[in-house]
Amino acid sequence: MAKNFLGSLDKNAVLFCNGDNDTYPLWYAQNVEGFRTDVRIINQSLLPTDWYSQVLLTKVYNSEPLPLSLKRGDLDAGVNDYFQYQQGVETAPRDLSEYIHELTSSKTSQYYSQTKFKVPVDKQAVIAAGVVTPEDTNKIVSEMTFDFPRRSMTKGDLVLLDLVATNAKTGWKRPICFTTTSGSDGFTNLETYFERKGLVFQVIPVKSPNTKNNVSKLDANTIHNNLVKVFKYSGMKEKKGFFLDDKATTGPYAYQELFITLSGHYLDKIMSLKQQDSAGKNPQIQ
Repeated sequence: MAKNFLGSLDKNAVLFCNGDNDTYPLWYAQNVEGFRTDVRIINQSLLPTDWYSQVLLTKVYNSEPLPLSLKRGDLDAGVNDYFQYQQGVETAPRDLSEYIHELTSSKTSQYYSQTKFKVPVDKQAVIAAGVVTPEDTNKIVSEMTFDFPRRSMTKGDLVLLDLVATNAKTGWKRPICFTTTSGSDGFTNLETYFERKGLVFQVIPVKSPNTKNNVSKLDANTIHNNLVKVFKYSGMKEKKGFFLDDKATTGPYAYQELFITLSGHYLDKIMSLKQQDSAGKNPQIQ
């Protein structure tokens, strides 16, 4: 399954994981089998630590340093570890890059009072990087806006936000993704800009009616290709009495849910075509 996670990703992607089951098998695939070493795997539980976050500024295998405005000194132990929300007067969303610079430039304050942010989007850079499908190019937003959901901000949150802002500023060269099994707590309210591409959600500058527990925007062609041509399925059916605890069943359930989601998408498409042809003779659905 680890290779199926990594196989869902575009070249040079950054993948945020959260638990053991969606992190260590992927590290094994990279470190032992040398599979998809262009991908940077980031465990969000470890991200607030200095020793882990600072590695993101260096090259690892075929993964170049991540596009971050934060420097090594900004990630030292005891620096920018934790910020507490302090009620303030918020009006329009603030530019995320500018606010991060303002926040980290203060050597005394451990508070933040802004939760509404925006990330400017260069449409031509997005198209050039192939971040969105051709049919979505007219839906690219001029800026991504979101509300930071928590009342505290850790160094890990800061790194994630800085990556989103800096990657957009530098041409969208690193696809930013999250595993679908990691849970929504680490998504920082970016779900409205998620697109499902298999076992991962990718951040794209197209706003969709996604919610915290339901990402409805699909790259159906990529998902179909992954399920039918890319993913490998083996190991459970062949073994009698093979036991899966509640953690281990997360993987098989993810495949099942993905097949059901894609089927629902195709059924909706068929129903839409039928509505266009009340006689039910549309040649596209015969």
